[in-house]
Amino acid sequence: MISIVAGCLGLIWPRPVSAVIGLQLPGKLGLLEFRATYGGLFIGVGLATLILGSRDAALVLAAG
Repeated sequence: MISIVAGCLGLIWPRPVSAVIGLQLPGKLGLLEFRATYGGLFIGVGLATLILGSRDAALVLAAG
């Protein structure tokens, strides 16, 4: 659940979230990359873990 919330924050507010974790976003490409990684990845893997409910899905979330 925390992963999904973090992903939503990264997708909606990438600049403040990147400042909190110490990353710089160089231009539009950096902004899009951050949204894809910290938004899409965390939301997708978090949802998959909740839906599948398996240990393997949780390991993929931890690796991401």
